[in-house]
Amino acid sequence: MRRIALALATLALTVPAHAQTPAAIEFDPTLGARVAETYVAPAADAFVSAATGLAGSVDALCATPSPETLAAARAAFAPAVSAWGGIWFLRFGPLAEQNRADRVFFWPDPRGLALRQVQAFLADPASAAITAADMPGKSVALQGLPALDFVLFGTDSDTLAAPAGATRCTIARAVAGNLVTIGAEIEAAWAPGGAFAESFAAPGAGNPVYRTAEEVAREALKAATNGLEFIRDGQLGPALGESADASNGRRAPLWRSRATVDLLIAEVDAIRLFLDATAFVELLPPEQRWLSQSIDFELKAVAAALGRIAVEPELAVKDETSRAILVYASIALQSVRTNVINIAAGLGLGTGFSAAEGGD
Repeated sequence: MRRIALALATLALTVPAHAQTPAAIEFDPTLGARVAETYVAPAADAFVSAATGLAGSVDALCATPSPETLAAARAAFAPAVSAWGGIWFLRFGPLAEQNRADRVFFWPDPRGLALRQVQAFLADPASAAITAADMPGKSVALQGLPALDFVLFGTDSDTLAAPAGATRCTIARAVAGNLVTIGAEIEAAWAPGGAFAESFAAPGAGNPVYRTAEEVAREALKAATNGLEFIRDGQLGPALGESADASNGRRAPLWRSRATVDLLIAEVDAIRLFLDATAFVELLPPEQRWLSQSIDFELKAVAAALGRIAVEPELAVKDETSRAILVYASIALQSVRTNVINIAAGLGLGTGFSAAEGGD
C-alpha cells in the first residue's frame, strides 16, 4: 500500500509538469562539455589523488610496519572513500565499462560475499605474492574499497602494525594500487579530449553514444535519480530496517572503518553539485524553478544532518538521536528524487523516470 500511495502521490506531482512543458525544449549542445569539465573531470581527478595518497600510505605501512604507519594508512582511507563518493553515481560510460563501478565499490552485498572472499584471500598462502597488476583478474568483491575496509580495519587487522601482518599488507597494497589504476582509467576517459568525454560533449548524428543534447540530459538525470534511490534503498534501508529492533548497523557500507557517514555525505553533496552543473533550472518554466531550489536546500540539509551523527555506524541505527537523523535523510532523499523526476518531466523527459521505480 505504501508503494502504491507513493506512486500515486508522485504521479500527481508529475502530471502538472508535463502539462506545463513548452512545446519544445532546446537543450544546450554544450551541456555535456560543461558538466564534464566543471564537475566530472575534477571529481575524477580528486579520486585519483586520494587513491594515490592511500596507496602511498599503505606502501609505507608495508615497508615499515608500526602502530604509527598503520594509523596513517587507516587515516588515508576516509578521504579516498569521500572522493569515490564524488563520482560513484555516474554509472554510465567509464564507470560502467569493464565493471569499474563494482570493482571499486562492490555493493550492495546482502549475502556477505565480499567478506567470505576476502577472508579466503587472506588465508591463501599465494596471496603473499599478489600485486596490483594481478587484481583485475580477481573477483570484483576483492578489488575495491569494501575489501580494503576489512583488510585495514577488520578482524586481526592490528597485525598490520608488525611483521606478522606482511601478507595482509601485501593484499592491502595490491587493492590500493588497483584503485589507483581504475581511477586513472576513469580520469583519462572523462578528461578534456578523453574518449568518453568527447562523446558526452559532442552529441550528433555521427556520435555512436549520444545523438542529441536531449540524450545527454536524460543520461544526467537518470544518474541522479538512480543515485538518490541507491543511497536510500541500497545503503540506508538495509541497515535501518523497519524499526530500531530490526536494524543492523553491520549492513551499512564500510561500518568497520566508520567511514559510512563520510561516504553518505560525499554522495549527497556530489549529486547536488552535479545537478547544479547541469543548469537545468534555466530551462524550466518559471513556475517550476522552485524544484531546483528545493533540491539544493534539501540535499544541503541532509548532508548537514548526517554530519551531526556522533556514534559509530554500527550503533547509529539504534541510537535514538542518530537513527532519527538517518530516517529523516531517507525521507528527504525520496522527496528530492521526486523533485528530480519532476524536473525531468518539466523538460519533456518524463519517460524512464517513473515514480514507481523508487522504494517504498
